[in-house]
Amino acid sequence: MCDELVGIFEAANAEAVRFEFLLSPEWKPSEDMEAFMPIEIGQKAIFIAKDASADLRENKFDPEQTISGLVTVLASAENPADLEHTTGSRELAVVWDGELGLIKVIVRLDPETYLEAHKAHGRGQQVEISGKLERSGRRWKLRNPHDFKVLS
Repeated sequence: MCDELVGIFEAANAEAVRFEFLLSPEWKPSEDMEAFMPIEIGQKAIFIAKDASADLRENKFDPEQTISGLVTVLASAENPADLEHTTGSRELAVVWDGELGLIKVIVRLDPETYLEAHKAHGRGQQVEISGKLERSGRRWKLRNPHDFKVLS
């Protein structure tokens, strides 16, 4: 959330960002809530949000993880069926509900494993894969993937 707030602020390219909320007439806000409206966030608050984001992003978990979930994205710049072409960018995304909450994890695979993942995706099966989980900007990636399997 801190990253999103910083993103809004930077996209606005302004001294401050102002938020106002209009509630349904059916819901009367309490008087103490009205004292906080509108909410204005300036540069000082953004510095705090950036620091908070960095603290929250610290790896406080074992990076060696086994993730599982449905394959939601398959991407390949090359012919994915060409097993002779061993280099390239065969990637998949797995939505994993683990100790970090629900996150999308990007995994780069070898050609044979990519084809297995493709088949699992087509059948709506979950997959499981182990590796080193890392955050890269706003994305999660699984490095050095191994022990891929399709779950029944």
